[in-house]
Amino acid sequence: MRSEQKDALWFILQIIMILLIGFFMGMGVAEGISIDSIHQSPLESLSEPHSGILVQENSLVGIVSPYYVKTPVYGCIIDCLIEEESNGDPNAYNPCDTDGYPKIGCLQFHIPTFKGFCVDKYGLTNDIWDCNIQKECASLMIRDGYLYHWGTANKCK
Repeated sequence: MRSEQKDALWFILQIIMILLIGFFMGMGVAEGISIDSIHQSPLESLSEPHSGILVQENSLVGIVSPYYVKTPVYGCIIDCLIEEESNGDPNAYNPCDTDGYPKIGCLQFHIPTFKGFCVDKYGLTNDIWDCNIQKECASLMIRDGYLYHWGTANKCK
């Protein structure tokens, strides 16, 4: 075998190894074993599919994954809860809900519930009037089995 052929074969083997390493790293990402996900919120770490080949200067880095982690989408339930709780009004305020406490915003959060779950547990911004934060928090709460916090949930299943 000539030197040029050996060099070409060695180059092809290196490309294959890089792609295989990227494939198995992608499998780890699909299984949730990503070093980056430790420093990101769950929503950030799953925001885009991991596929393709990344070219960095003179190196090819495989980031191909045959799997795409699909996060559960509770949009329909959350939309129903918003309709039932506040009739879609992001500025809704109920000074005395059925339990005797005030509720705030599009998903009618009780202030201690918002603080305990959204701010303390999930690390979201402490802005109870922000409907997007309420939606994100509700999605996380539903994922974790806390749908029962909304009295109207039985109308939304």
